[in-house]
Amino acid sequence: MVRGFNAYLSAKSGMNVNLLSRGGGFEYIGASLTSFIYATNFIMYCALEGLTLVAAVHEFFPVIPEWALILFFGFIVIPLNDHLLKQVDLDMKCLRLKSLLRLKSSQRSNAEAN
Repeated sequence: MVRGFNAYLSAKSGMNVNLLSRGGGFEYIGASLTSFIYATNFIMYCALEGLTLVAAVHEFFPVIPEWALILFFGFIVIPLNDHLLKQVDLDMKCLRLKSLLRLKSSQRSNAEAN
């Protein structure tokens, strides 16, 4: 119960694992080790997900060798997805800005009407 409350407060204040490891007395080595563990974990999950995708496509198209699918997904599909996710993020930022400007203009017109 206490851990959950501490985790909630840490997340709300912007505290992350690197800051916690530094504050816990592990200094920069602890923060570097934590970042290395998270990066390794992320890479392993991406590799596992990519190999699952390769196995599914190879099961559907057995003519295409698995090594070709690994190269295709590794060099074309994954970077394309990364680019598209960045584009969606940019579009969402523009949409938020437009809605904020629209809200401000409607507030201004309401203030002038009163």
